[in-house]
Amino acid sequence: MNASSVQREEPIQFAGSVLSARPHICGFFNSEDEEYRVTLPFIKEGLDRGEKAFHVVSAREREEHLRRMASAGIEVSKGGVAG
Repeated sequence: MNASSVQREEPIQFAGSVLSARPHICGFFNSEDEEYRVTLPFIKEGLDRGEKAFHVVSAREREEHLRRMASAGIEVSKGGVAG
C-alpha cells in the first residue's frame, strides 16, 4: 500500500460533516455562489491530499470557474488545468 492510497482512506469534510473514506456526494444548491461556497473547501482538501478531480465546465464558464478555484487557494496555473 503506498502513501497516496493510505491518504484516500482517511475521512474528508464536506459541508460541515466528516465523510467516511471514498464517499459519494450529491448536492442541490439555490445559487452558484452557494454551490462554490460549499464545494470549494471539499475540492481543495481533496487536492491537498493528492486526490484527483475532473471538472466539466462550459467554455463560457471556464474563466469564472478558474477564478473561483484560485480564490479558494487552489493552484490553477499548472499544466493540470485543461484548456
